[in-house]
Amino acid sequence: MSFPRSAGVLLHPTSLPGHYGMGEIGPEAHRWLAHLSAMSQKLWQVLPLGPTGYADSPYQALSTFAGNTMLISFDALREEGLLRPEDVEDFPLFSKSEVEYGPVLLARSAVLKKTAQSFARRASPSLKATLIQFEEDQAAWLEDFSLFSALKKAHGHGPWVNWPSPLVHRDPVALAEARKTHATEIRHTKILQFLFHHRRYPYFCRSRQCRCLVPSRAFFPKKRRPSHRNRRCSPRLLQHHRPTLGQSSLSLGCS
Repeated sequence: MSFPRSAGVLLHPTSLPGHYGMGEIGPEAHRWLAHLSAMSQKLWQVLPLGPTGYADSPYQALSTFAGNTMLISFDALREEGLLRPEDVEDFPLFSKSEVEYGPVLLARSAVLKKTAQSFARRASPSLKATLIQFEEDQAAWLEDFSLFSALKKAHGHGPWVNWPSPLVHRDPVALAEARKTHATEIRHTKILQFLFHHRRYPYFCRSRQCRCLVPSRAFFPKKRRPSHRNRRCSPRLLQHHRPTLGQSSLSLGCS
């Protein structure tokens, strides 16, 4: 494999300038790529872009395939007609020099919830059609992740191994009931995942002078690398245990 000698910069998108508490994958990402190109830099390593869990580390993502919806650009949502000025008029003022993840994520989550709730009313027919195609193309992981995300929220964001046994072992009756109970949250998760993937690629692909390197979000030995779907469908693959006070347990990207 040929890989010409190149130089670049490692920077997570949250470190970009942002008007809403943290950097996003939006216009500032485009300007950053242009800036790198002007400096003759050929690579931007962005770090994993999966949804983060405890401690907000990009290397402790909750899914191999899902994206971190906190990186959705509010400016891009306005361009699509999905976000209006009144939706962010009460958005808190945050530090411009550091990210206060706790309050920032709460504030951004509230705005994104409004976006998901109003998608059916505000989205254009072509955007709705693109969403339907996205759901079909990504069904292999999107269905399970959306249910997983809804259940994790319903159980106080705790580890899934501590959920009720029927859910941990994917009892069909329990899962069917959960899909009914959390149907709205599941729908919102699908919409936000669509918006993340739909808006991410244009900004990453605009600059032909600089390549974006996105590392894998989960790490497994080559001989044993189950997919997100298989990890949830086959809990025995994880050989998990319940840690006692003072102990830590190994996370494989789906805590």
